[in-house]
Amino acid sequence: MKLLIRTRDAVLLERLKDLLTNSEVPFVLKDGSGAESVDAAVGVPELWVEDDADEPYATELLSEARADDQGEYWVCAKCGEENEPQFSDCFHCGSNRRARPRA
Repeated sequence: MKLLIRTRDAVLLERLKDLLTNSEVPFVLKDGSGAESVDAAVGVPELWVEDDADEPYATELLSEARADDQGEYWVCAKCGEENEPQFSDCFHCGSNRRARPRA
């Protein structure tokens, strides 16, 4: 298990949780004390990636989550619809913007 981020930024944390969930990357939230919960009174929330092999992809998602507010329009790979940068799913077909490529 690898630590991905330690932050009090609740918006960033929620955005990253959504991206990881939609991309099927298993993760665990901890509260800074090692407990698997988020209690801000105990410590700074931490998000851990369960599988070490997922860390590079999760780090990429973290970078994209931080840049989302200043991003550019994106085109859905499935249907070609142009979407606003703040949306993670295609407005037209519902495909996830950052879905992990399937082998």
